[in-house]
Amino acid sequence: MRKLASLYIETSVFGFYYDMQKENILKRQASIKLFDQISDGIFDAYYSNITLAEIEKTKSADKRQKLLSLISRYGLEKLPDPENIEEVGLLATSLLNRNIIPINKKDDAFHLSLVILSPQMDYLVTWNYKVWEIKEEIAKETESMEFRDYWAYINRFAFKAEKELLQLKRSKYEEVQPQKTNVR
Repeated sequence: MRKLASLYIETSVFGFYYDMQKENILKRQASIKLFDQISDGIFDAYYSNITLAEIEKTKSADKRQKLLSLISRYGLEKLPDPENIEEVGLLATSLLNRNIIPINKKDDAFHLSLVILSPQMDYLVTWNYKVWEIKEEIAKETESMEFRDYWAYINRFAFKAEKELLQLKRSKYEEVQPQKTNVR
């Protein structure tokens, strides 16, 4: 049996499902179609505690309830936290500190970090691509790529992010280790 693609559905996709603004009609239609495809069993879809926390910030109780109802109506599953949840925070901090994601978009950094550190996830689905300030040279590099080359490029980015995470973990480990001194 073929494995279905695993999608991590970021909070913006939930929001556009109910967005009635004329300028967002295409995003709304695409979001509804995606949820229908999830319901039809075309994809496995996941959300996280980060998604729930963002939805809980919705001021309107009615809208908050509608957003939460999408999870059960379309059969989304909760993504288990990685074994070492601390790594998500370290990677998110790195993405923010390096301005890969703007400092005021902390939740987006956590969404991306969670997906990178969850090997069962194939794709991150978001409408927040504009807030991720990807450097112009990266955009130019990927602009004319075919789909498979683009995903190879993204996988290389994820690999570099994982390497950086390991370096952060090592430096954190070295900070807490007692310094050895020569006693004569």
